[in-house]
Amino acid sequence: MAPLVSYLRSIGIEVASVQAALSPSEVLLSRYRQYLLDVRGLVPTSARGYVDMVRPFVAKRVVDGELDWTNLRPKHVFEFVLAAGHGRSIGSAKLSVTALRSLLTYLHIEGLIAQPLDKVVPSVAGWRQAGLPRALEAGDVQSLLAACDRRTGSGRRDYAMLMLLARLGLRAGEVRMLNLDDIDWRAGELMVRGKGHYIERLPLPADVGQALAAYLQRGRPDTAQGRTVFVRTRAPHRALSSAGVTEAVGAAASRAGLADVSAHRLRHTLATQMVCAGVSLPEVAQVLRHRRLMTTAIYAKVDREGLRLLARAWPGGAS
Repeated sequence: MAPLVSYLRSIGIEVASVQAALSPSEVLLSRYRQYLLDVRGLVPTSARGYVDMVRPFVAKRVVDGELDWTNLRPKHVFEFVLAAGHGRSIGSAKLSVTALRSLLTYLHIEGLIAQPLDKVVPSVAGWRQAGLPRALEAGDVQSLLAACDRRTGSGRRDYAMLMLLARLGLRAGEVRMLNLDDIDWRAGELMVRGKGHYIERLPLPADVGQALAAYLQRGRPDTAQGRTVFVRTRAPHRALSSAGVTEAVGAAASRAGLADVSAHRLRHTLATQMVCAGVSLPEVAQVLRHRRLMTTAIYAKVDREGLRLLARAWPGGAS
């Protein structure tokens, strides 16, 4: 609101007339947005997201053209949370709840509501690691790799990237950041720049090394800019972005007739294959470069035979 007001003043329009044109709910939301920026320190995009989330809640408090907070009760909060969560993802529903708590805190600070109702906002149910990792079948991985035409430079590039994703479990960003100097051909190792600026070495399997060598020798343009391994296929041949890696995976999946395949799903697939082959979770964590074993623990659920040994017999069931 403040930048708009400053601009309107500069061209001779009275601010009072601007505010009069706004509805009571929008006037309050404008003040709430400024609170988020000035007091809470949110960036403008986050502040706008919060305002958009709570706009329906504020609009419902308009009575006879004016905002009325005197009759606001916990039941109104519950009703809004239920309505806001309908048909939304867990993440989006949690964001709406967070925004509502923030608004209720602001209303209490401003003296518009007597009780701090932010404490009555229910939490959205959503547990970490509740689902199973979405792995591809082994045949699907082969179909994905076969969808790369290795007679072309772009096909050799995409095949090499897919091999890194599927055989070493690299993330899209790690593939993007791979540098020519990160490949130690003599030692058969890769230096991987992972999350949190960690740098680790991974063994370079022969088939992955062959795919990289084929691309570097007969696929990477001579006019490539910089030292990154993977570059764009169209000039100027600059470093490929993480989105470019993701798009290459999606394009190969489309050619192979596979739906909903991402770079990270190939990482899940590798971990699942390792667990099913009897590799221990600490070893899987080492390959995936997880800092905490709990991050890897979700893959224990794919070992159904092992879990069956741990399951207790159902009371009254067959002996």
